[in-house]
Amino acid sequence: MTSSSQNALEHRTDERSDPGGVTPIIDWLVGGAIVLIGSLLAVVGVVVRNIDHAELSETFTEAGRDGILEGSETITVAAATIDWTGLGLIASGAILVLGGVGYAGLQYQRRREAGASGRVGSFWTNAVLGAVVSIVFSFVPLSQILGGGVASYLDRSGSGRVALGAVSGALTVVPGALMLPFAWLAISNGSIVVGDTTVGAEGVVLLGGGLLIGALIGAVLGAIGGYAGGHLADQ
Repeated sequence: MTSSSQNALEHRTDERSDPGGVTPIIDWLVGGAIVLIGSLLAVVGVVVRNIDHAELSETFTEAGRDGILEGSETITVAAATIDWTGLGLIASGAILVLGGVGYAGLQYQRRREAGASGRVGSFWTNAVLGAVVSIVFSFVPLSQILGGGVASYLDRSGSGRVALGAVSGALTVVPGALMLPFAWLAISNGSIVVGDTTVGAEGVVLLGGGLLIGALIGAVLGAIGGYAGGHLADQ
């Protein structure tokens, strides 16, 4: 057997024995990033909850002048919006913190059960990793492509990489989705004060539709990244 044939055989054997996934340090970094994002949301929520209602109501005085809302109604709507938005940020942050701890703990447990000191990965853990990368680098346009590419590159199964990237991109709307129930409560309270309950329903539909569109766009971009990442992994 020639030297080149031996090298090719060794390369294929290495690919089959490579489990993909991530190393322990990446697990902790991903879990830490999720905890950090959740903590930041919770801190913002606490700040929002502590905003003085009277001061904020001054920003709504224009609506009162235009006859849209009475002065007392303006304050009530503003207070409800502040309270529910702040509570939603705190709750969403807490859920993300628990999720980050759970992610790191799950990976640690899987590593112990497998007796592996190297890489451990799965479809969903790689998808979460890609989503975190997309959110962390959200200041970069079309960051879902990057996240989907990373998730796909780490997958060594060789199948479903485009779907993996798509799921990774769609997961980037999770923080917003966690806020949706609280946004609905804030809008509903405001619509009751105004006396027009259709405003609340329309607001929720708009928010939900926006999240759905965001998830679809993220999925498409993530799928593109998944294809590119899979191609690089094959090389």
